[in-house]
Parts: sequence; C-alpha cells; structure tokens
Amino acid sequence: MAAIVAVFAAAAQLGGRLLVPHLASLEAPLNDWLTPRRISLRGLSGSWQGFNPTVTVASVTFPGGQLNDMTLELDVGESLWRNHIVARRLEIGAGRLRFVETPSGWRLEGSGEELGMDVAASFRHSDAVRIHARIELVGARATGALDAQAIGANRDGRNRWRVQLQPVGCRDCALSAHFDVKAGSGAHDLAGAALIDAEGFTVDAALAAATGLPQMALDMALRWHGDGREARAAASVTAMNVELPGGATKLAATARASGREGFYRGVVNLDGSVGKTSLSAGLKLAGNVDGALTLMADALDLGAWNAFLTAALGPRGTVGRWFHGIAAAGRLRDVQLHVDAEGVAYAGELDGVSTSSYGGVPKLQRAYGSLRGHARAMRIDFESADAFAALPDHF
Repeated sequence: MAAIVAVFAAAAQLGGRLLVPHLASLEAPLNDWLTPRRISLRGLSGSWQGFNPTVTVASVTFPGGQLNDMTLELDVGESLWRNHIVARRLEIGAGRLRFVETPSGWRLEGSGEELGMDVAASFRHSDAVRIHARIELVGARATGALDAQAIGANRDGRNRWRVQLQPVGCRDCALSAHFDVKAGSGAHDLAGAALIDAEGFTVDAALAAATGLPQMALDMALRWHGDGREARAAASVTAMNVELPGGATKLAATARASGREGFYRGVVNLDGSVGKTSLSAGLKLAGNVDGALTLMADALDLGAWNAFLTAALGPRGTVGRWFHGIAAAGRLRDVQLHVDAEGVAYAGELDGVSTSSYGGVPKLQRAYGSLRGHARAMRIDFESADAFAALPDHF
C-alpha cells in the first residue's frame, strides 16, 4: 500500500494528470527503485476519476505477502486534510498477508516495529473497501492460516463493515462480524449496532500451535446497541472440545451489560465441565470503555474451583500441578478482581479457607480474614483465634 501511494505522490509532483495514465511505461524503473525495499509491481496502470488518481496493479509483492487484482482510488483532498491515506475506493481481489509473532505482539512480516501508516484510521475514513485475503500467522512452532473477507463503507461519518474469518479448509465454520456505528467525540459515545456470530468456528492444530490457543470448536453470539449515551450488550460463548492437559473440556459463558456515557455494569454466568467434574458460577461486572474491568462475586467455593481447574489443566500439567498441590478449600467472599492497563489486583474475605503449602502459597487451616494482592505481592490479615498458618519452604 505504501509503495502505491509513493507512486501516486511522485506522479502528482512530476506531472499529475499527464503522467498517471502512463504509469504502465514506468513499471520497470519503478521496480528498480523499489527493489532495495524488496517490493515489486506487476501490471501497473493509472487513470483519473474526477480529481482523484486511480491505480490498478495486477500484483504487489512485498516481504509480508502479496496483493493481487488491486485497485486504489485515492481521495486526494481528504488524505491531505487528515494527514493519512484515505481511499475513495480500495479493492483487493486476492491477497496473502504473513504476520509473525514478536515480543510486542503480532506484526506484518518485514514491517519492523511500525507499519509507517495509520491503517485503522485509513480504513475508518475510506469510502469503500473490499478485501479478500489469506492471513498466515507464523508462530514459534507452526503456521496457522485463516481466509478473511472485509467489506466496508463510510458515509457521513457512519461506518458499515462486514468481516468474515474462516479456517482454511472448513466451509461451514466461519466467524462473521457486522458493524454499523457512528462515532462521536470518543469511544464512550458510539451510536449504532454490532453483531458477532460463529457456529463451529474451529481452532485447528496448526492455528492452535501458532497462536498458543488450545484446539477447540467455538459457538458465539454477541450483540451490542448504543444511541450515543446509553448502550446495551449481550453475549453467549461456548467453547467445545477444548484440548487442555486434563482432557476435552467444555466452557460456556453468558453475559448481559448496560451502560451510560462509557461506564457499564452487568452479570456473567460461567459453566465448565471436564469428565465428571463441573463448575458453575455467577459474577457481576463493572467497567469502562477505556479497558478497565472489575469482576465481583458474593462468594466463591474454592474447593469447587480448585477441583475443576485441577481436572481441566491436569494434575501433572505445568499449571494444574500447582492447583493440585495447594488443594484449596473453603469460601472466598466479597471477591473483587480488577484488571486495567496497569495490571491485575484482587481482594476477598477468607471464610474457613484451607490450603496446602505449595508453590509459594502458605499452609492455612480454618483461616478467616482478608486477602489483598496483585501480580507481585499478596497480603493476608487474619481475624480468627484458632487459625493455623505456616510459611512455605521456598517461594
């Protein structure tokens, strides 16, 4: 994309309407110029649509993949006004994009740390976009692939998008998303609707190995609606045959939430089963559109949670061994788990809690009191005359 825009910029500066129609004759020298960047063009042609230049390319090859049958009509006026690329029309008939996993997240192969352009803003402001591409995720152990299709339109600040992701070789297991939203001054005053649906969406062995996710089949239905001030959302997600160390596990969650001016509250119900072990829990939630989330529960049965996590993660698994070792029992009341950009914090009241000394956890018997902590520290204040506590041999 950046290479095509560079071509446009050079053409506009060197001759504008006289030069763009003759881009085909410049394909060879342009490729010579792009060779050090490991980019090549084939089948280049140009024309003008009103005040906007249009370029068509049979294929663009670059370190992160290839785009075929590409047409870009650049909206010159809006691109200059917004200081980033805005297309009047962008179509990619077929493409292949390779993303590699880095310590800072997934990035387009060969792009370095930054792509050099605000891709999200460009798509959000472009008038019409239609893209078909295969996305390859190159992980440390394997490469997974998804076929993607995106169709978008932007009129008068209202964005309408339809996105579909489909595992390669699976015709009837797509995840589809529909968005029809209009932004105000920020994320808190979005107006419109969003729907995300999946039935039997499969995370196969290759995709699981590339991303670190377990193999599973996913059903989901998410609904959101907002009028700019108030919003409502509902979600149902079921993950079946989740390949965990303890065996095939089923996980399900339903949630409802409503909010006003960027703050929301709701409820979540969780269910899980593996073999003969099952778990059900009801939680409350509160959060905001900036990403802060607090989950709350009146009481949690630590024995039931410990048994389920041990069974699902396997008593000999890396994490399951820890749950098996601490053998937690009792109840944790007035539970709060808070997650935001700074990390994770938790709090609760101990109600007859017992644990075994294992993996940094102290041994407790009939403990009552309060628990507070975060990712790097934990504090327990006892409020019981006959509680027993013993520090672990090592942390």
